[in-house]
Amino acid sequence: KVCVDTSPDPKIIQWHPRHPTRLNVTKEYNFSHDGVKQAYKQAEADAYTENKHRDVHCDVLPRFNLKGFLPSILVGADDSYECIMSSFAFWTFSVLLLSWPYRVWMHSHTGEVSFPVKKQIG
Repeated sequence: KVCVDTSPDPKIIQWHPRHPTRLNVTKEYNFSHDGVKQAYKQAEADAYTENKHRDVHCDVLPRFNLKGFLPSILVGADDSYECIMSSFAFWTFSVLLLSWPYRVWMHSHTGEVSFPVKKQIG
């Protein structure tokens, strides 16, 4: 296999069952051994060398795309927060010029957990 998922088990994520929790998802990759890493770095350097004359602002950013990836997800809220977390509530507070206190209150009542999506190349 070329790319294997080595992410931790999502069942180990601890969030409060009664409060909303913001799940911050990051994408990471690693290599199965040094030979694969060297080949990847060499291909990256070759692509940069071949194309740097075409654009003054040529940057090489290591990234990979996941279909349907969302970097931040709100999870784990019970029904008691449903009415206050609706778009209707947000726009109501905004019309009353209270969106800033609403956001501060929501942030103080929301937990935060990070979860890495890891792919092993090689």
